[in-house]
Amino acid sequence: MLTGVLKLIAPPASEPITLPDAKSFLRVPTAYTAEDSLINLMIVSARQRAEAICELALLPQTWEVYFDSFPDGDYWSLSRPLGVRPFHREWLPTPSREAIQLPRPPLASVGFVKYTDPAGAVQTLASNAYNVDAITKPARITPVYGTLWPLTQAVPNAMFVRFTAGYADLATLQAEASDAILAMQMMISSFYDNRANFVLNATVVPIPHAAELLLMRLRTAMV
Repeated sequence: MLTGVLKLIAPPASEPITLPDAKSFLRVPTAYTAEDSLINLMIVSARQRAEAICELALLPQTWEVYFDSFPDGDYWSLSRPLGVRPFHREWLPTPSREAIQLPRPPLASVGFVKYTDPAGAVQTLASNAYNVDAITKPARITPVYGTLWPLTQAVPNAMFVRFTAGYADLATLQAEASDAILAMQMMISSFYDNRANFVLNATVVPIPHAAELLLMRLRTAMV
Protein backbone atom coordinates (compact mmCIF):
# COMPACT_ATOMS: atom_id res chain seq x y z
CA MET A 1 0.00 0.00 0.00
CA LEU A 2 1.37 3.41 -0.96
CA THR A 3 2.10 5.97 1.73
CA GLY A 4 0.96 9.45 0.77
CA VAL A 5 2.03 12.93 1.82
CA LEU A 6 -0.71 15.01 3.43
CA LYS A 7 -1.31 18.71 2.80
CA LEU A 8 -3.95 20.63 4.76
CA ILE A 9 -6.15 22.76 2.50
CA ALA A 10 -8.78 24.02 4.95
CA PRO A 11 -8.83 23.46 8.73
CA PRO A 12 -12.07 22.89 10.66
CA ALA A 13 -14.37 25.91 10.81
CA SER A 14 -14.73 25.38 14.57
CA GLU A 15 -13.13 23.37 17.36
CA PRO A 16 -14.63 20.40 19.26
CA ILE A 17 -14.22 22.36 22.52
CA THR A 18 -15.34 25.96 22.90
CA LEU A 19 -13.50 28.56 24.94
CA PRO A 20 -16.23 28.63 27.65
CA ASP A 21 -16.12 24.81 27.90
CA ALA A 22 -12.34 24.83 28.22
CA LYS A 23 -12.42 27.57 30.86
CA SER A 24 -15.06 25.66 32.80
CA PHE A 25 -12.89 22.52 32.79
CA LEU A 26 -9.88 24.60 33.87
CA ARG A 27 -11.94 26.30 36.58
CA VAL A 28 -11.00 29.68 35.10
CA PRO A 29 -13.65 32.35 35.82
CA THR A 30 -15.58 33.46 32.75
CA ALA A 31 -14.84 37.10 33.60
CA TYR A 32 -11.09 36.45 33.49
CA THR A 33 -10.17 37.06 29.86
CA ALA A 34 -6.45 37.84 30.04
CA GLU A 35 -5.52 34.33 28.86
CA ASP A 36 -8.34 33.69 26.40
CA SER A 37 -5.99 33.84 23.40
CA LEU A 38 -3.61 31.41 25.08
CA ILE A 39 -6.42 28.97 25.92
CA ASN A 40 -7.69 29.15 22.35
CA LEU A 41 -4.21 28.18 21.12
CA MET A 42 -4.21 25.29 23.58
CA ILE A 43 -7.57 24.11 22.23
CA VAL A 44 -6.21 24.04 18.67
CA SER A 45 -3.00 22.31 19.78
CA ALA A 46 -4.94 19.69 21.76
CA ARG A 47 -7.16 18.96 18.77
CA GLN A 48 -4.17 18.66 16.43
CA ARG A 49 -2.36 16.33 18.83
CA ALA A 50 -5.48 14.24 19.33
CA GLU A 51 -5.98 13.88 15.58
CA ALA A 52 -2.30 12.97 15.08
CA ILE A 53 -2.38 10.28 17.78
CA CYS A 54 -5.64 8.62 16.78
CA GLU A 55 -5.21 9.43 13.05
CA LEU A 56 -8.73 10.81 12.77
CA ALA A 57 -10.31 14.05 11.63
CA LEU A 58 -12.54 15.24 14.45
CA LEU A 59 -14.52 17.88 12.58
CA PRO A 60 -14.84 18.56 8.81
CA GLN A 61 -11.55 19.64 7.21
CA THR A 62 -10.16 19.48 3.68
CA TRP A 63 -6.93 17.71 2.79
CA GLU A 64 -4.92 16.66 -0.23
CA VAL A 65 -2.86 13.46 -0.22
CA TYR A 66 -0.04 13.06 -2.76
CA PHE A 67 1.47 9.88 -4.24
CA ASP A 68 4.18 9.24 -6.83
CA SER A 69 1.87 6.89 -8.74
CA PHE A 70 -1.44 5.08 -8.49
CA PRO A 71 -1.41 2.00 -6.21
CA ASP A 72 -0.02 -1.04 -7.99
CA GLY A 73 0.13 1.35 -10.88
CA ASP A 74 2.55 1.97 -13.68
CA TYR A 75 4.24 4.98 -15.12
CA TRP A 76 5.48 5.69 -18.59
CA SER A 77 9.23 5.71 -19.17
CA LEU A 78 11.50 5.96 -22.18
CA SER A 79 12.14 2.20 -22.02
CA ARG A 80 8.92 1.29 -23.80
CA PRO A 81 6.43 2.90 -26.18
CA LEU A 82 3.81 5.27 -24.80
CA GLY A 83 0.70 3.43 -23.61
CA VAL A 84 2.30 -0.03 -23.44
CA ARG A 85 1.83 -1.69 -20.06
CA PRO A 86 4.05 -4.41 -18.61
CA PHE A 87 2.73 -7.98 -18.78
CA HIS A 88 1.65 -8.19 -15.12
CA ARG A 89 -0.83 -5.36 -15.60
CA GLU A 90 -2.80 -7.43 -18.12
CA TRP A 91 -4.43 -9.25 -15.18
CA LEU A 92 -6.98 -7.34 -13.15
CA PRO A 93 -5.64 -7.07 -9.57
CA THR A 94 -7.70 -7.30 -6.41
CA PRO A 95 -9.31 -4.13 -4.99
CA SER A 96 -6.98 -4.16 -1.98
CA ARG A 97 -3.95 -3.87 -4.27
CA GLU A 98 -5.49 -1.11 -6.36
CA ALA A 99 -6.95 0.88 -3.46
CA ILE A 100 -5.95 4.46 -2.67
CA GLN A 101 -6.21 4.83 1.10
CA LEU A 102 -7.44 8.17 2.36
CA PRO A 103 -6.04 9.04 5.82
CA ARG A 104 -7.77 10.88 8.65
CA PRO A 105 -11.15 9.10 8.68
CA PRO A 106 -14.08 9.37 8.70
CA LEU A 107 -14.33 10.35 5.05
CA ALA A 108 -17.01 12.92 4.20
CA SER A 109 -16.49 13.33 0.46
CA VAL A 110 -13.94 13.14 -2.36
CA GLY A 111 -13.39 16.38 -4.23
CA PHE A 112 -11.26 15.11 -7.10
CA VAL A 113 -8.49 12.78 -8.21
CA LYS A 114 -5.80 14.41 -10.35
CA TYR A 115 -2.72 12.94 -11.99
CA THR A 116 0.14 13.90 -14.30
CA ASP A 117 -0.25 11.97 -17.55
CA PRO A 118 2.71 10.63 -19.60
CA ALA A 119 2.79 13.87 -21.63
CA GLY A 120 3.19 15.94 -18.45
CA ALA A 121 -0.33 17.41 -18.41
CA VAL A 122 -2.38 17.39 -15.20
CA GLN A 123 -5.63 15.49 -15.73
CA THR A 124 -8.73 15.15 -13.56
CA LEU A 125 -9.98 11.59 -13.36
CA ALA A 126 -13.70 11.34 -14.12
CA SER A 127 -15.71 10.71 -10.96
CA ASN A 128 -17.42 7.74 -12.65
CA ALA A 129 -14.03 6.09 -13.22
CA TYR A 130 -13.58 5.14 -9.58
CA ASN A 131 -15.53 3.85 -6.60
CA VAL A 132 -15.36 5.37 -3.12
CA ASP A 133 -15.53 3.01 -0.15
CA ALA A 134 -16.39 5.19 2.84
CA ILE A 135 -17.37 2.21 5.02
CA THR A 136 -13.82 0.96 5.46
CA LYS A 137 -11.58 2.98 7.77
CA PRO A 138 -9.40 4.38 6.35
CA ALA A 139 -11.61 4.97 3.32
CA ARG A 140 -10.57 3.59 -0.06
CA ILE A 141 -10.81 4.62 -3.69
CA THR A 142 -10.64 1.87 -6.31
CA PRO A 143 -10.97 1.88 -10.10
CA VAL A 144 -14.31 0.82 -11.52
CA TYR A 145 -14.51 -2.95 -11.96
CA GLY A 146 -12.85 -4.11 -15.15
CA THR A 147 -10.59 -1.06 -15.45
CA LEU A 148 -7.09 -0.04 -14.36
CA TRP A 149 -5.70 3.21 -13.10
CA PRO A 150 -4.29 5.43 -15.88
CA LEU A 151 -0.61 5.72 -16.64
CA THR A 152 1.30 8.53 -14.95
CA GLN A 153 4.55 10.27 -15.70
CA ALA A 154 7.53 9.22 -13.58
CA VAL A 155 7.65 12.41 -11.50
CA PRO A 156 7.23 13.06 -7.76
CA ASN A 157 3.65 13.50 -6.57
CA ALA A 158 2.27 12.40 -9.91
CA MET A 159 -1.17 11.74 -8.41
CA PHE A 160 -3.15 13.44 -5.67
CA VAL A 161 -6.62 13.38 -4.15
CA ARG A 162 -8.52 16.20 -2.50
CA PHE A 163 -11.02 15.07 0.11
CA THR A 164 -13.01 16.28 3.09
CA ALA A 165 -12.84 14.28 6.31
CA GLY A 166 -14.28 14.53 9.80
CA TYR A 167 -17.42 13.83 11.78
CA ALA A 168 -20.35 15.79 10.37
CA ASP A 169 -20.92 17.89 13.49
CA LEU A 170 -20.19 18.09 17.20
CA ALA A 171 -23.19 15.93 18.11
CA THR A 172 -21.97 13.11 15.86
CA LEU A 173 -18.45 13.43 17.25
CA GLN A 174 -19.75 13.24 20.81
CA ALA A 175 -21.84 10.18 19.95
CA GLU A 176 -19.08 8.28 18.13
CA ALA A 177 -15.78 9.51 19.56
CA SER A 178 -16.46 11.18 22.91
CA ASP A 179 -13.13 9.88 24.25
CA ALA A 180 -11.37 12.34 21.95
CA ILE A 181 -13.12 15.29 23.57
CA LEU A 182 -12.27 14.09 27.07
CA ALA A 183 -8.65 13.52 26.04
CA MET A 184 -8.52 17.05 24.64
CA GLN A 185 -9.80 18.46 27.93
CA MET A 186 -7.07 16.56 29.78
CA MET A 187 -4.40 17.87 27.42
CA ILE A 188 -5.64 21.45 27.70
CA SER A 189 -5.54 21.16 31.49
CA SER A 190 -1.99 19.81 31.28
CA PHE A 191 -0.93 22.62 28.93
CA TYR A 192 -2.47 25.23 31.20
CA ASP A 193 -1.07 23.92 34.49
CA ASN A 194 2.34 23.03 33.09
CA ARG A 195 3.55 25.60 30.59
CA ALA A 196 6.26 23.18 29.46
CA ASN A 197 6.82 19.44 29.46
CA PHE A 198 7.05 18.08 32.99
CA VAL A 199 9.06 15.26 34.49
CA LEU A 200 7.39 12.21 36.02
CA ASN A 201 9.72 9.60 37.54
CA ALA A 202 12.59 10.93 35.44
CA THR A 203 10.47 10.65 32.27
CA VAL A 204 9.40 13.69 30.27
CA VAL A 205 5.60 13.55 29.87
CA PRO A 206 4.26 15.90 27.13
CA ILE A 207 0.61 14.84 27.54
CA PRO A 208 -1.26 12.92 30.26
CA HIS A 209 -0.97 9.15 29.88
CA ALA A 210 -4.72 8.75 30.43
CA ALA A 211 -5.42 11.06 27.48
CA GLU A 212 -3.11 9.04 25.26
CA LEU A 213 -4.85 5.80 26.24
CA LEU A 214 -8.24 7.29 25.37
CA LEU A 215 -6.97 8.34 21.96
CA MET A 216 -5.23 5.04 21.21
CA ARG A 217 -8.61 3.30 21.59
CA LEU A 218 -9.86 5.38 18.66
CA ARG A 219 -6.76 5.03 16.55
CA THR A 220 -7.23 3.97 12.94
CA ALA A 221 -3.93 2.95 11.41
CA MET A 222 -3.07 2.92 7.73
CA VAL A 223 -2.23 -0.53 6.36
